[in-house]
Amino acid sequence: MKISLICISDFSSILNKKIMIQKMKFFLVCLLVLSMVACDEDDEPSFSAADLVGTWKAQSFSFSVESTRSLNGMATTVNTIGTGSNLDYVLELTEISFVTSGSYSYSATSEVNGIVTSQKSSTVAGVDESGVIGNGITGSGNYSTDGIVLTSDASFFEFTFDGIDLGLLVGVQMMNYEINSEGKLVLTQNEEISTTNQEITYTNRVITTSTWTKQ
Repeated sequence: MKISLICISDFSSILNKKIMIQKMKFFLVCLLVLSMVACDEDDEPSFSAADLVGTWKAQSFSFSVESTRSLNGMATTVNTIGTGSNLDYVLELTEISFVTSGSYSYSATSEVNGIVTSQKSSTVAGVDESGVIGNGITGSGNYSTDGIVLTSDASFFEFTFDGIDLGLLVGVQMMNYEINSEGKLVLTQNEEISTTNQEITYTNRVITTSTWTKQ
């Protein structure tokens, strides 16, 4: 009888261990599922396209342009960086269209192979119907959204440097948008466009970042 009791005790102990292992596996599976759900929720933006509608005032913007000209295997690259200042500039968004107005200044520096070749400062200002500089419309167009990507048919900012349009090279352009925890709209562009003209290939990569506060 003592041997039988020992055997039963050992069997019971093994059974309990198996049950504990199964419970632990079940717990780990549940934990993994909850983690995946939490990650999916974190990936979902806390804003929507409807939050874009309204009037936004520019707080900051910066840009960089890498322009490469290639001919017969020889390439020349010009890097231009710039920042905005004196921002009295607003962006009005409806559900499908936009209008920009006001004024802003910007300064830019251009380098070739690390050597500064050009520096420039300029001001962009709209003119209203009364002829007052700084109050008028500077641009307008339409836009659409797909997730966090905003596509517009014109630039929100317009500036040129040594004959190169830095307003994301004109035309249809794409940018990521975000309304951050402070309620500010952040627009980020990173786009590359290549064109060929008479055996010369021009490649421009434009990166812009701007922040806006809702009025």
